[in-house]
Amino acid sequence: MKSVKKPASCQCFSQWLLIGLVGPVAEEIFSGPDQTWGGKTFRHGLGIFLSAASFSLFHMDVAMLAPLFVLGLILSLLRYWTGQLWAPIVFHVMNNFIVLIFE
Repeated sequence: MKSVKKPASCQCFSQWLLIGLVGPVAEEIFSGPDQTWGGKTFRHGLGIFLSAASFSLFHMDVAMLAPLFVLGLILSLLRYWTGQLWAPIVFHVMNNFIVLIFE
């Protein structure tokens, strides 16, 4: 019995859905408590730093550690400035879609 291969368009859609949309939403929901806890326990600056550090370490890519840390800082600052979760989610989704387009 032969295995049935999925068409490339199906695989591409799955990749776009998981990496472009589901991943960023889950990551921002996961990193939110880091920033809130760090901001309440220490200071907001340290909370933002801890959230960015955990974001970059979570991706487990040593070569991309510094750029991911900067992205984490941007996302954490967006959450801090707006006080909402939607702003970093939208930015993160747009970032991932841009990466997928140029990959």
